[in-house]
Amino acid sequence: MKIEVPELSVVVLVGVQGAGKSVFAQRWFQPEEIVSKDTCAEFRQCVAQRLQQGLLAVVDDTNL
Repeated sequence: MKIEVPELSVVVLVGVQGAGKSVFAQRWFQPEEIVSKDTCAEFRQCVAQRLQQGLLAVVDDTNL
């Protein structure tokens, strides 16, 4: 399987805790593309920064 996503995009992973969102993100996206509260305390600001830079943001969080 191959996933093609335009560079300036937001991918939002939605599901209950333990559904495999993080595993999916780690398998299909680069670590720097993934934004989660575990990796960025200012979660929404990190997403906004990536988009302002024209970069893909993969949002991995249980409670948006």
